[in-house]
Amino acid sequence: MSNELISDFELYKLLLEDKKHQESVRDTINYYYIILLSSILAVAPFVDKVPIVAPILGEAQAMQIFLILLSLIGFILSVIWSQNIKRIAFYTKALDQFISELEEKYDKPYLTRIWHDLEKHNAPGRITKHQVIMPNTFKSIFLLTIIYSLYYLLLKS
Repeated sequence: MSNELISDFELYKLLLEDKKHQESVRDTINYYYIILLSSILAVAPFVDKVPIVAPILGEAQAMQIFLILLSLIGFILSVIWSQNIKRIAFYTKALDQFISELEEKYDKPYLTRIWHDLEKHNAPGRITKHQVIMPNTFKSIFLLTIIYSLYYLLLKS
């Protein structure tokens, strides 16, 4: 086995492959979280069936407790999702910085030139940065449902 260090060219190729991989992972994560959280929201209209499963509690209490539990799960998943997206955004930003440094070192600004051109034309920012809107929207929906359900439970107690 050779003790030779990895060449800058090989490193550049690795960085590009890793960047592509991270963007693919981001898209896959988004796909699954949207389906999962949408499924949780889709179950909410059937909350009136809960008293059948939990007849010990009053009908209204059982429905509110079910909504709280459902929303708590959704809220936690939304927080995890947004943290994943933020991590990927920071990771790809670090990759971009590394790529830029290599391009500057060899005076071959391929991606750097594209990034500067995008900035010059006020192109929208990186998609990962804007994708955090989706988990934040779900967080808001679930948090509002939790607050409403807790308020309802306390009001009816």
